[in-house]
Amino acid sequence: MPLDLDNWPPTDSAIHLCIDMQNIFAPGGPWPTPWLPRVLPAVEEIAGRFPDRTPFHHAAAAGRHAGNMAPLLYEMAGSDAQ
Repeated sequence: MPLDLDNWPPTDSAIHLCIDMQNIFAPGGPWPTPWLPRVLPAVEEIAGRFPDRTPFHHAAAAGRHAGNMAPLLYEMAGSDAQ
């Protein structure tokens, strides 16, 4: 489906929430997702046009993994994920 931004944002209070847009999920990364190449251009387009309406969120680890989720994800996935 082509991206139609002529009618975006749909309301005055609409936001574009980006969750876990991390390179770890990109092609060539340790956990590539089949949908990332398809949705990334839309995410980039919307974020570029509406940066004030595009908050980004990523999983944040606590404790010994604070600030970097990758070691925790590797640990959870097992040694074959690296």
